[in-house]
Parts: sequence; structure tokens; C-alpha cells
Amino acid sequence: MGSSNGTTTGFSAAEAALKYLLSFVLAGNPNTVWPDDKLYWPQYSDSSLGTQIVTNETFSVDEYALANAKSVHWDKKF
Repeated sequence: MGSSNGTTTGFSAAEAALKYLLSFVLAGNPNTVWPDDKLYWPQYSDSSLGTQIVTNETFSVDEYALANAKSVHWDKKF
């Protein structure tokens, strides 16, 4: 596994995703098991426009990409 072709990065992202999934299956919360190995997955809230986990080469938390003034109207309609 070498980092020159992105294999190591892909493995790290896959491992982090697997930990979120397993934590959710085992405890009902993706943040419970291995809390120090991954970033906090925010709980859904109707009061905010939303947050998303961005999965590129790494994991990060960002504002929901479609949460803007133009799309909020449509989100409420559906």
C-alpha cells in the first residue's frame, strides 16, 4: 500500500467510514465507539440548515452544501 497512488488515503477514509457505521450498529450512535479516532458526527436538527460530513481524501464537517437561501424554500415544501 503506497501513498503515491492514493491507496493509503483511500484506506484511511474507508476505515473511518467503517468505524462510523460499526459504532452506529453497535451503540445506535456513530460517535459512541472509538470517539477519539474520528470527528464528531453532528446530530440532525430541524432548527439548523444542516451539517454534512465531507468525505474527500479525509473526513471533515462542513455546512450542508444545499443549505442556502435559494434552496431552503424547496426543502420546506418537500
